[in-house]
Amino acid sequence: MRIIILAGAVSLGIILFTVYTMMDAQISYSVTPMPEYNNLFTKDVQQKLHILTTIRSRNREPIATYTYENRFNICVSKILLSKDLPLKRLISFQNTFSFQSFNPFYADLPSFNFHMNIKASKSVSASIVHFKYSGNPGIAIKKNDSLYCYYLKFKTFSINYNDESDDILAYSDESVIPAGFAFVKKNSFLYVIIITEAEGKKALEPDLIYNIINKREVDERDNVLKPIKPPPRSVSHLF
Repeated sequence: MRIIILAGAVSLGIILFTVYTMMDAQISYSVTPMPEYNNLFTKDVQQKLHILTTIRSRNREPIATYTYENRFNICVSKILLSKDLPLKRLISFQNTFSFQSFNPFYADLPSFNFHMNIKASKSVSASIVHFKYSGNPGIAIKKNDSLYCYYLKFKTFSINYNDESDDILAYSDESVIPAGFAFVKKNSFLYVIIITEAEGKKALEPDLIYNIINKREVDERDNVLKPIKPPPRSVSHLF
């Protein structure tokens, strides 16, 4: 009897926490474009972008999803940085499986053919960014102090800040998904851009993610962009 009562209390607590988080987050969906995010892309790419959803919450910076050339899906998010560091000191990279926590409430991102969720609870300013993925070994395309582009085929990936739970969490039910990732440091923010084929499993040009970025929006104090080797599997790596 005590076990049943305890289990019921735990379940009720989870339900009440979820309801409270949903009410506190006040998530809204719209198709209002965000010029700030659009300007991260080249002029040519901007002309071929179509806004799908802009997600706003009082707890976090907006997230925008797009289609590009009616062939690709793009997601853009940003996080406030607490320190002015080059990306090689800001981002930790690890090849490991991502699991969804039971504590935060997650909202689904629509229009993707794999599962991609964002944390609805309050965001923090980041002093370090953890990028975790499982799948095929990735390829680092370009890097400097303010821009990092990466290509991989993932089964899962997640992004979290400091010691917080995952802020973005994605996983595929079936095969691995080809994707390009760009981390763009601008002023006091880090922008995260993710691009996949609209059908998810088709081939994606590895350097596409770099080619669509508006380089004028990036502080290129270190203008030498060099290919780098992917990190060893299952080893945390600061690049």
